Amino acid sequence: MFEHWTGLFLVVGIGLAIMLIAEVSSYARERYLIKKGVLFAVEETTEQDILRLKKMGYSVWAIKRYRQLNKGVSLKQAKEYIASL
Repeated sequence: MFEHWTGLFLVVGIGLAIMLIAEVSSYARERYLIKKGVLFAVEETTEQDILRLKKMGYSVWAIKRYRQLNKGVSLKQAKEYIASL
């Protein structure tokens, strides 16, 4: 009965490892961009910083920061807002 569980546990473990690696990578990239001066900490970010990010070609980060500053905004709404800048 349990011979099929090993494969399931393996697949779930690999999925969790991939999610962990992606999260750590995103965190490291954000820390790098903050250190480089491209990003500011979330609590220090202004609307002008979001506009600057878009102009510099960091649209994904502009969308992310916009959503962090404006809780409850959907990804679609944030994309539309950033595109309209």
